[in-house]
Amino acid sequence: MLRLAGGIAGTTGVLGASHLAPAHAAQRKVKARLNSTVVQSGDRLILHIAENLSQARKIRVRDSDGLVWKRRIRKPRYQVWTAKAKKPGQGTVTVVTRRADGKVLRNKLDYQVTSAATGSSPVTGSALIGMSAMPGAWDQKVAEVGPGLSARRIFADLANGASSQMKMVEEAHAAGMLPVISYKVGGDDAARHLLQGGW
Repeated sequence: MLRLAGGIAGTTGVLGASHLAPAHAAQRKVKARLNSTVVQSGDRLILHIAENLSQARKIRVRDSDGLVWKRRIRKPRYQVWTAKAKKPGQGTVTVVTRRADGKVLRNKLDYQVTSAATGSSPVTGSALIGMSAMPGAWDQKVAEVGPGLSARRIFADLANGASSQMKMVEEAHAAGMLPVISYKVGGDDAARHLLQGGW
C-alpha cells in the first residue's frame, strides 16, 4: 500500500488496490444507530454503538432534549444505551468518542417522540368519569348525569375472584372500550386496586 500526499488543497489519502480514500474516512470507525427513530412518549429509546478503534477511547452520550441515557450493555467493541422518551417533540442524541490522542468523533442521530396512543379519539370538551351503579339503578344514574353521556358497560362476577374483574377490564382497554366504569365493593382486592388508581 502506498501513501500519497497531494499538493492540491493539501489532500492526503490512502491508495488501495482500486481506489483512493480520504485518510480521515479510514480512521473514523465508530458507528451508531437507534432501534427506532420514532417512539411514543413513555417508550424506551435504544441506542447501539459499535467501534473498532485501535487506541484507548472514552464514549459518552448526550441528548438535546435532556433525556438521561444509561449504558445497559458494555463489550470491548459494542455498547447498548437506553433512555425513556418523555414529552412529544424532536430530539437529537449524540455519541461523543474521545480517543487517547485527543481527537473527538461525534455521531448525531435524530429521533421523534409522539403522544402515547390512548385507544380512543379525544373529543373536545369531554371528560372521562367513573360511576358506581347497580344494574337496576343504571338508568337513574345516567339521568342524574344529564344529556351528552356516552358510556359502555361491562359486568364482572366477583364470585369468580378479583382476577376475573381485572382480566375483563384489561380486555376492554385492549378493545378500545374507554372509559371503563368501575364499581367498588368493600373488602375486595379488585376494588382496592381501583381505589389505588389501577384504572
